Amino acid sequence: MLAWPERCKMTVLRILSRCSIFFLCILVLVVITGCGTAPVQKTERAIFFPKPPDLPRVQYLTSFTSEKDLLPDESAFDKFVIGEKPDIRLDKPYGVALYNSKIYVCDTNQTVMVFDLDKKTLQPLAGAQGVGKLIQPINIAIDQDGNKYVADTGRGQVVIFGGDDQYRNAIGKFGTWRPSDVAVFENLLYVADIKNGLIKVFDKEPAQR
Repeated sequence: MLAWPERCKMTVLRILSRCSIFFLCILVLVVITGCGTAPVQKTERAIFFPKPPDLPRVQYLTSFTSEKDLLPDESAFDKFVIGEKPDIRLDKPYGVALYNSKIYVCDTNQTVMVFDLDKKTLQPLAGAQGVGKLIQPINIAIDQDGNKYVADTGRGQVVIFGGDDQYRNAIGKFGTWRPSDVAVFENLLYVADIKNGLIKVFDKEPAQR
């Protein structure tokens, strides 16, 4: 027969063991309940521009700042098990262009960032590295074949990427001009040179080589 202190010790250990199991069950129940609870749906009023009494011409739909804006909200269980995904986001967006299901955004503090609406991803432009590295991309134009023309004021060039987003060529020499915007029409490339106050026109085909 156990002595009184030993019996007390055994009793305390049993109570603690049962309490641990009880609290573990409560924790699991809370996590499961949090995962199963449907998020509260917010009803948002449609926003139009201009405001009444003028006739509306543009409707605001949504905005994208980071990769998380493309993905469904992570559940508490996902965050608990695999942790939160790193948040890739825009820093200082400026020029933007759309091609197929991708949105190309000139981030003047980084590079051209690409929102892929099909794959739900946000990544830097694939070819913007090495000889294709961008310094201060400010505006972008895309032709019907998917070629991208990026006006980079920091680099002092219009940098050209193909339909596969890889580097193709660059126009201009740093210091002689400052391309601030670019547009494509048929076989011509129009570039705004803010340093010299000119619109320079290039043949699009030789520029792509």
